Amino acid sequence: MSNGNKNTTTKRSELEFILKFFSYLTKYKFNLFLSIAFLTGGIISEISIPALLKRAVDLAIESKNIWKLFIFSSTILAAIIISSLNHYFLIYFTNKIGQNVIKDIRNELFSHILRFPLSYFDKNQSGRIVIRITNDVENLTELFISGLITFAADILLIIGISTTLFFLDVKLAFITLSVFPAMIAITLFFRKKAREIYLNIRKKIAELNSFISESIIGIKTIKILPAYIFSFKRFRKLNKDYSEETEKAIFLFSFFFSSIIFFSAIALGSVMGFGGVKILEHELSFGTFIAFWYAVNKLFDPIWDFSEKYNIVQTAIAASQRIFKILETETEEYEPKEDYETKKIKAKANKRIERGEIEFQNVSFSYDGEKIVLDSASFKINAGENVAIVGLTGAGKTTIANLILRMYKPQKGQILIDGANIETYPLKEIRRKIAIVHQDIFIFSRKVIENITFGHKNQEKIKEIIDILDELGIEIDLEKEVGDDGAGLSSGEKQIISILRAFYFDPKVIIFDEATAFIDPGTEAKILKLLEKIAHGKTLIKIAHRPSTIRWSGKIILVRDGKTHEIQKPIIMPQTQKEITTTIKEITTKIEG
Repeated sequence: MSNGNKNTTTKRSELEFILKFFSYLTKYKFNLFLSIAFLTGGIISEISIPALLKRAVDLAIESKNIWKLFIFSSTILAAIIISSLNHYFLIYFTNKIGQNVIKDIRNELFSHILRFPLSYFDKNQSGRIVIRITNDVENLTELFISGLITFAADILLIIGISTTLFFLDVKLAFITLSVFPAMIAITLFFRKKAREIYLNIRKKIAELNSFISESIIGIKTIKILPAYIFSFKRFRKLNKDYSEETEKAIFLFSFFFSSIIFFSAIALGSVMGFGGVKILEHELSFGTFIAFWYAVNKLFDPIWDFSEKYNIVQTAIAASQRIFKILETETEEYEPKEDYETKKIKAKANKRIERGEIEFQNVSFSYDGEKIVLDSASFKINAGENVAIVGLTGAGKTTIANLILRMYKPQKGQILIDGANIETYPLKEIRRKIAIVHQDIFIFSRKVIENITFGHKNQEKIKEIIDILDELGIEIDLEKEVGDDGAGLSSGEKQIISILRAFYFDPKVIIFDEATAFIDPGTEAKILKLLEKIAHGKTLIKIAHRPSTIRWSGKIILVRDGKTHEIQKPIIMPQTQKEITTTIKEITTKIEG
């Protein structure tokens, strides 16, 4: 990409950021109006001080009029107090707006991420996603606390003080501001380089934080495997890369700030030299010189501040680009889109899964677009049927479950639920009426009962859960607080909680991804017996690896080489794990024969 194209992209990105960011301010118009009012009041009171100083010296001190000196001194003091009060309220209201806007962005961002399809999480590291919600949003907070409106205030103050200089003495103002072209050139150079460096810094810190996040999440694996040295070497390299980019930023800022000091010294020296000559030649009053000296000193304050704010703005823009990129990423369609016809919206929004019949019609699917997982798979599961899906590891059994839940969309063919295309149902209806019990269970850091109900408390259903636990003969404290990922619970208890989750919301279809894999044989027998009793009228789909699960099935669907084959009982059911593999091979041989 050429430099011209890069500059165009940069300008467009910054403009888009400003427009999108200000769109969040519309909810807080009154506080924004107050902020602008206090900003204006502060600038007016600030730039009025040089004029008051001029009059105080020329009209009071030189004439030795104590009464006038008292009046002008009081007026200057009042201007300083008014400026300070305006600055206080400006900071208060900008912070108030900022915190509310950041809260809105964080809520929207988290809600948006929750509605991403699983394919997004397959391609993006969890650590980086966490950083988007935490670090990047926090950078936007810093923009409001230290930047946005005060950034604009610095620009207006520079304009206001520059105008005051010309009001005091035009010739001396031109001499003083003659350093500005060189300062602007250095600032533009700094702006270009700073943006490149800070984009690299954000990239490096994202990689570093992502690695730290993943290392903490996978600390058990790091401790089990001899991964200490590997992890530390990787961290040390990422940390070194980040430090090197930071050093570049330090060098750039050192050069920039020293340049500002150099040119500000030249400006002040020019005021002293040329101003002193004009005083000696009686072309400039001493009051004007004092006012001019004060104004020039005040002129470089916002320039310094502006330079520091630019760093914050660049960091915020880099963060906002990543945040808004996430917000622009397509999500799963939980509700019908607004651009459908009204009748279609209403029909789709009200469509319900009543029976739980599942049918695959020539479904083909690939995760990466290259390796085919399912190839024209076709089968039908009747409502209330008890089905086992079998196949060797990697055959595509879990993929079928994910497609039924619409976690992914097939590239070819269609999936029918109760005779209607799965796409015609609202996604929330599919997720409510089709439950899955995974082999790998995640338990949230909260009470056991909250891991089952997820905030939808129903005393009758909770009582039913207690009865289920009593019938299983398993004691679980529903009010117990559990740690990260179910710390304090056994693998079997986690599986039971996951099963209870599925039944709590009364689905029409239940998918068991070897749900009893981590439960002892005695408990497993009780669960299977209980499932057989409760599952009346529900469609059960079991991704089977164990003999007991396959035996308790009315039909078997074999998955092999992306194809599916329906096998009706009776067949000789395997009794051991070894016999499962042998049975699958025998069935395959019969099908191919």
